[in-house]
Amino acid sequence: MRRRWLLGQVCRELERAGAELSVVPADSFEADRTLAQKAVQSGAWHAIVAAGGDSTVRGVGAGLLGGSVPLGIIPIGTGNVLAHEIGFCSGPRSIARNLMYGPSTPVQGGEANGACFFAMAGAGFDARVLARLDLGWKRRVGKLAYAWPLLGELARRPDGIEVEIDGQTYRCCWLIVAKASRYGGPFRLTRQRTVHDEGFHAVIIRARSRTALVGVVLALPTGCLEAHPLVTVVRCRHVAIRPQPALLVQLDGEVVATAPVEIVPAEQPLQLIVAAARG
Repeated sequence: MRRRWLLGQVCRELERAGAELSVVPADSFEADRTLAQKAVQSGAWHAIVAAGGDSTVRGVGAGLLGGSVPLGIIPIGTGNVLAHEIGFCSGPRSIARNLMYGPSTPVQGGEANGACFFAMAGAGFDARVLARLDLGWKRRVGKLAYAWPLLGELARRPDGIEVEIDGQTYRCCWLIVAKASRYGGPFRLTRQRTVHDEGFHAVIIRARSRTALVGVVLALPTGCLEAHPLVTVVRCRHVAIRPQPALLVQLDGEVVATAPVEIVPAEQPLQLIVAAARG
């Protein structure tokens, strides 16, 4: 109900400011991308707005890559990582003001085996949690839906992942290739990353036991992940996850592939509306 309220309030604020809107529902990556492409081809709109979470932003953004029509965000998803990153997680009046008057800036996302992402790619632990997630339950209760999948994955032995990062080999149980500095919403993943920079930061998590992995997971909401002794952060441009049985990979909160996966900077930029200056 809060999500519907926020969407409705933002739309009303936009209309009060003189905007003309068309709200169209979509329920998949392909639908998001196709609708965005058709909207651009119509020539009728100054901006296309993704109302949803990071997976919705990924789908709509895929339809706008390389073009001049910018992407805006109304953060009504569960994590809203990209929205947190660009200052869009606030009240309806502030979100509407940002959409109307915020500048657009080119953002270079990433590609994993040719599939785009704008916040992060993850291999191992978080992808397995997402694979266990009940999406219907997530829509009803939000972040609480992650509790059971999270506990289930913490109860199993950590993965063994072999990955090549800019030519150097690393072994880990969980890998996050980040464009954003946040994770799971407001949690700080690294203080070295923003979506406006080129390349990525690879967050390499080494845990050989369940207990060690629990310690790493608990460090994330405290903002201490980067300082954890089992975590290494590496700036990079090329990541190759080597073939491993049943190793899952997620992009912006959606499981999309199994290893092997090659991750590189996207060839085409996305024009992204960011927060307007105060005053």
